[in-house]
Amino acid sequence: MNGALGGSTPQLVDPASIDFLELLLRNAHQMSRVRPITGPDADGVFPNSPGFNLLGLANRTPPVVPDTNVLRDDIRRTVSRGERGVLVNAANTGAIRLLCPAHVADEVVEHAAEFAGDLDVDDFLDTWRRDYLPLMRIVDDLDLDLFTGSETARINTLAREDPDDVPAAKIAIVAGGFFLSSDKNAVKAVYGPGGLLERDKDGHTKWVYALMGWGNAHELVQIIEIGALVARLVGAGVAGTYRRARAPPGLAAAGSLLAVGGLVHAYRLADPARRARLRRGLTTTLIGSLELLVRQADAATEIGRLGAPRPTYAELDALSGDARLTRSCIHRLARHPQPIVTAQQLTELLPTTLTPRGESKVRQVLRANDAVFDQPYRGWFQLGTAHPNVTAPGVPTCSGRSAG
Repeated sequence: MNGALGGSTPQLVDPASIDFLELLLRNAHQMSRVRPITGPDADGVFPNSPGFNLLGLANRTPPVVPDTNVLRDDIRRTVSRGERGVLVNAANTGAIRLLCPAHVADEVVEHAAEFAGDLDVDDFLDTWRRDYLPLMRIVDDLDLDLFTGSETARINTLAREDPDDVPAAKIAIVAGGFFLSSDKNAVKAVYGPGGLLERDKDGHTKWVYALMGWGNAHELVQIIEIGALVARLVGAGVAGTYRRARAPPGLAAAGSLLAVGGLVHAYRLADPARRARLRRGLTTTLIGSLELLVRQADAATEIGRLGAPRPTYAELDALSGDARLTRSCIHRLARHPQPIVTAQQLTELLPTTLTPRGESKVRQVLRANDAVFDQPYRGWFQLGTAHPNVTAPGVPTCSGRSAG
């Protein structure tokens, strides 16, 4: 892979700006690697995604649903290397949201001796409970009445072939999540025969690169947002200085002109070599900023491409009104940037064509499906629950390093 996000580097981009981006990313990831695992609080509420959102760039948190085999292999890799992998790091920074069926969480523990292989079983379980489990939103098995006819047929086929993969496949389908599985039957159940990831097998088996790209994009967004925050603070500081000075508008404008004039005068007095360095620095910063935005948009497109396909309107219309509403609530909550929302907030996010969709009806559906929608505080809901055996929030991982 070339470039900070794994894509090809445009030929017209100044190499200095790429070096600048790589430096920013290395520094950002260094901070992420030592960030403690942050799980739900004492009330079971999952944390907000860290960082800012002044520009509205961090407006999505893609849901990711790993199957048992992916989790098994990832935990083994973490134990073997003593390093935190991209799956955990991306979830811990808020770049992705991990959805996990209760069945999968139980299976990791029940088969720990087998899954650990030649590794120490206690190390395997400790890593699971410390690094992975606090980041998992546990969702119970979904009822079949939430699925369209074609989805139900694929699920029933999977149930005959690999029944253990059914709960994870169901969540991925309804949430429209990125399904992490190396099992051909499970992938076909989620994406459909001949679907995008069924055809693009190589791309799917290299899912780690897609998550690395989105994780990098998430870090880049925070860099952009920090720049916007600094600009706002500087602007507010300048405005505050003018207000405190209570200078007449004409005098304030004159002060600004004098400041700009001073900068121009300093540039005029600089020798040619210093002028060239100033121009290169400005160009690099500008191109680097544009490159940040382009790469973030490209990564957002790629991670969206990997989500499970949505049914057609005609297929959804065949479902009951409550089933359509429940599906829509799951889909919205699975990627909402905030961990918990009210029924009113969720209602405002639902399609205007969806019926029924009133606030009281949304609240009724959320409370009726308490195995899927958790209500940690009265009137506030989140998708999934914290596992009862989750460790205390803020417990550091086994290493400050990262495999990604």
